[in-house]
Amino acid sequence: MRLLYYNSDGDFSLAEFFKRAIPEYAILSHTWEEEEVTFEDLQKGSSTKKAGYEKIRFCAEQAKRDGLQYFWVDTCCIDKSNSAELAEAINSMFRWYHLSTKCYVYLSDVSRTSVNIDDLAWELPFRQSRWFTRGWTLQELIAPASVEFFCRESKRIGSKSSLEQHIHEITGIPKSALQGASLSQFTDKQRFSWIQPRQTTVEEDKAYSLLGIFDVQMPLRYGEGMANAFKRLEEEIDKFNKCLQDLRLSDPRDDKTRIEDTKGGLLEGSYHWALETSDFQQWRNNPQTWLLWIKGDPGKGKTMLLCGIINELEKSMSKTDILSYFFCQATDSRINHATAVLRGLLYLLVNQQPSLISHIQKKHDHAGKSLFKDVNSWIAMSEIFTSILQDPSLRSTFLIIDALDECVVDRSKLLDFIVQKSSISPRVKWVISSRNSPDIEDRLERAGHKMRLCLELNQKSVSAAVGTYVNYKSRQLADEKGYDDRTREAVLQHLVSNADDTFLWVALVYENLKNVPRWKTLAKLKEFPPGSPFRGAAPLSALRNDLYPLTEISLPILQASPGNQLLASSGIITDSSSWLRHFDSVINDHLRSIARMDSMSVTPVKVAVLDTGCDVDAFCFTSSGSGQDERLEGRWLDFVGKEKNPVDEDLHKHGTAMTTLLMRLLPISMAEIYVARVARDSKGLLGAQDNIANAITHACQSWKVDVVSMSFGFPNDTTDTSKIQRAMSDVENSRDLKVLFFAAANNDGLHEPEMFPASSESVISVRGTDHSGGFITQYNPTTWPHKRGNLYGTLSENVPCDWDCGRSIKSGCSVATPIVAAIAANMICFVSNRSIELEAREVDLMRTRKGILSVFDVFTTNQQDRTGIQRYLAPHRLLNRDDMKSTIPYALSRSRVPSGG
Repeated sequence: MRLLYYNSDGDFSLAEFFKRAIPEYAILSHTWEEEEVTFEDLQKGSSTKKAGYEKIRFCAEQAKRDGLQYFWVDTCCIDKSNSAELAEAINSMFRWYHLSTKCYVYLSDVSRTSVNIDDLAWELPFRQSRWFTRGWTLQELIAPASVEFFCRESKRIGSKSSLEQHIHEITGIPKSALQGASLSQFTDKQRFSWIQPRQTTVEEDKAYSLLGIFDVQMPLRYGEGMANAFKRLEEEIDKFNKCLQDLRLSDPRDDKTRIEDTKGGLLEGSYHWALETSDFQQWRNNPQTWLLWIKGDPGKGKTMLLCGIINELEKSMSKTDILSYFFCQATDSRINHATAVLRGLLYLLVNQQPSLISHIQKKHDHAGKSLFKDVNSWIAMSEIFTSILQDPSLRSTFLIIDALDECVVDRSKLLDFIVQKSSISPRVKWVISSRNSPDIEDRLERAGHKMRLCLELNQKSVSAAVGTYVNYKSRQLADEKGYDDRTREAVLQHLVSNADDTFLWVALVYENLKNVPRWKTLAKLKEFPPGSPFRGAAPLSALRNDLYPLTEISLPILQASPGNQLLASSGIITDSSSWLRHFDSVINDHLRSIARMDSMSVTPVKVAVLDTGCDVDAFCFTSSGSGQDERLEGRWLDFVGKEKNPVDEDLHKHGTAMTTLLMRLLPISMAEIYVARVARDSKGLLGAQDNIANAITHACQSWKVDVVSMSFGFPNDTTDTSKIQRAMSDVENSRDLKVLFFAAANNDGLHEPEMFPASSESVISVRGTDHSGGFITQYNPTTWPHKRGNLYGTLSENVPCDWDCGRSIKSGCSVATPIVAAIAANMICFVSNRSIELEAREVDLMRTRKGILSVFDVFTTNQQDRTGIQRYLAPHRLLNRDDMKSTIPYALSRSRVPSGG
């Protein structure tokens, strides 16, 4: 970039600067007229002879008054005879105006002889100025933070801020855009409309002048015509939007809104204390302090504290500053790994400074969506992020990451990245939060220029903040329930006396009291155990007894102590949807345990679905940011026509429902799912014995899956099942029985016995229950003599399979089968990855039918039925980590072979 300055002779000279070396400068905006000074004129020393020289002199003098040595004028700082330089300049113009310290708009057609602001003789000419009709001046108005208007007498008329209403009325540009809001907030249609009434001397320039407005770059082709120039511009915009869409995993802004709504709103009194601490002030105001680590025990309000910091920064930071943040959540496989954190931060960075996408597009143009999801995605994301941090055009930036302890996958890589990069740019400041965790502490010790805000060292402030929260929640509860004064005071006093400075405890009691009849409130209060549920086994045990009637799932979640979510599961299991939400939540403790071990890799469990294929138009694949769209890539095979991809079509959506249900219940980071298409539709399954046998062999021998889920069956007396049985037996023999087969029992209840393959000795037969565990007669068929004994069932009624919108609702043993398969697969995954410490032989035994049924038997209650002992498989019983620690070794040590199944 060339800049003008006064030389020692009192004349103008040009100096060339590169990237980070560019000093502060002023920039001129004007409309071109005859006799403008060119680059060649300056080189020859003939610039003073032209009328345009006075504009240069004006810019120089005004810059000097503003304390700026350097300034830029488009007529003479670009060598327009050099086409490459001209193209680069046009593509860089918006950025140059944006980075300027001052932008002076010289209005040669506006005269103001008086400096009195009340003299409005200038206003009509100002509104009619040619400057507002030209194409290039659009970006010169929007890009700079500071724009000042001058008349031809070089007298100041006002600024973009003081004249905002006038400019808005003249141009139709929203005030927020004039104030510096990110242009990504405005639709493509809106931004195109801003150029519509403007004109350019060269027709293609009408499109080229929008490059900065859309923050895209493209080569200039003068002579191509305006229509073709706009067509190419729209293609570049589409490429930008596609890259941004592929980058998006979840919008952290929506996550923040969800978190605040879930927790009942953000109270200023619950976080404002932290803003006044010396630790925060040092981080905020000292340019040499780049990292703030907020740490504390579970339930102390770290997530809401960070939400408050985000809000305060949004209010106090400059309009041109960038604020990017991310909320880790261990139970959500989309946002519980290191790559997701960088993707989320990048998404908001690019949203606010779109030019940064150039760092991503270099790789995205070649790799496409796989850039963000393949095995090398962490390497790609970390390289991209580093290049952005080093970009001299990056504006002042705040990066905030909540709940680092809930980053389940590659947390060590993320911590090392933060330590290494937090001091790479003086324009970037970081805030991170986590529980008190030794592995996090050890790694962050290596970071320099950091501050630490420890909640335990600010006990009085935290206590006061919890008190504010208690007062708010007690008032809210009293208003909702219509308490009388006595009850209102009793609730308040109980919360005050027993909160133990823990937001989460208050939230739990509040959620439970909402479901208690008003007349029972005082009696119920006495049952709540005092103190934090995070300290010791006694309070946990008391909570288990007192709060389990409302939600059996709350306590495992409390014990897991998620740092960034209120208990989503606090409430009665009222239907299948809430049952599945509890399933989602209960694996949290295991994910966190695996994360705490800080292992470099996770051994995934492998599950195969034998069915009618899977339709990629299912909602969980197409919903933005679901993270499921590439989960089946390379993990499918068609055994029907050999020419079809089994994820291309599924005529009646049976296989789609079973596959998407498994996807919901098995975290992406912990499980691989394979699809074998064995029939075109459900009716075709009856004649698909060869396909099924071949699929079993391939799944177990080539894919080497641990679990096979089969949501179908055939009458035992009318179908030749020998090939399927032989395939299963061969697999069991070759793999030392270490493979689990699950199949649907029968949906005809008392009228028919179990169907094949559920009736096979090699298979675990799955029956159906309602959401409370009651076996449903229709889904509990009679049992063959050789299978008498234990009957295993789980949720099977009105189950949402295409989960995020509930468009696919299924019932029957077919839908119960993938749920039981998911329970078993999760258990295998947890023991394989040392969430539960077992000996190697015990882990191997868990992979066998004998071993898994021993575990099922010990963990479930039983009820005698006409056909055997009914055992209800519920995730909150089978997957509770503390129970698993003590019970699984006992279950596997039992010598007897479980009967039935």
